[in-house]
Formats: sequence, C-alpha cells, structure tokens
Amino acid sequence: MSVWHNLGCAYSYLFQMEKAMECFWEAFLTQSDPKELVCYLLAYRSVKKPQEYENRLKELNVSDEVKDTLKRHWMSLRRKYPKGGQHKTREGG
Repeated sequence: MSVWHNLGCAYSYLFQMEKAMECFWEAFLTQSDPKELVCYLLAYRSVKKPQEYENRLKELNVSDEVKDTLKRHWMSLRRKYPKGGQHKTREGG
C-alpha cells in the first residue's frame, strides 16, 4: 500500500469521494496494482453517472477479472448499505 492509497482511504472515510478517487488514481499510477485500480473505480462509480463509469471502464480497457472483482465489491456494498446508491460528496452536496 502506498501513501496515496492511505490518503484515498482517509478521504473516503470522510465521504470526500472526489478527492479519494484522485488519490486512488495516483496510487494506481505509481503502483500499477490491480487492487489500486479497483479502489479507484469503486470511488469513481460512487461519484459519476453510470454511463460515465461504463465509459471509463472501456477507456482503461479494464480486464474481466477486475470487472468481476468490482461487481463483487459493489454487491457487497449494496448488501451492507441497502438504501445507499451513489454517495454524495461534501464538495458537491
């Protein structure tokens, strides 16, 4: 884990998902670890529209393995927070 990853986690705990997303992206760029990509994409999905998310998956040419991991994580979050949906950021309201 990198400092960028830890910073992304800190921002996500504060529900500042835009900032978390940026940190997870930096972590992925420096580590090139699929786990960092998963964190980035989960944060991305929480603040972007569904079509933007799908477009980003295509832009990044995300592997089926990473997509499966994303689906598992997202389903787990949906079970844990059934009334959840997209998180609101403190910056955006």
